[in-house]
Amino acid sequence: MVIKVEQLLELPAAERHRIAQLLWDSLPDDADLDVVPLSAGEKCEIDLALEEMERDPKDARPYEEIVADLRRQRPGP
Repeated sequence: MVIKVEQLLELPAAERHRIAQLLWDSLPDDADLDVVPLSAGEKCEIDLALEEMERDPKDARPYEEIVADLRRQRPGP
């Protein structure tokens, strides 16, 4: 099956968003950042979160706990 990007780009925005989310969710949790690079905005958010954690570490949560919460919140397929 050959899927042409041009055809995907012609889909309505809601359908493109759904496909993008499905593709994103299909990536493994341990994906290498070289495979899934962070955008400048994502890096900025991480930097801000790290600064906040350093200012008030008692409010920090382990990564595994956050991921588990996100997975529980994710709607099923």
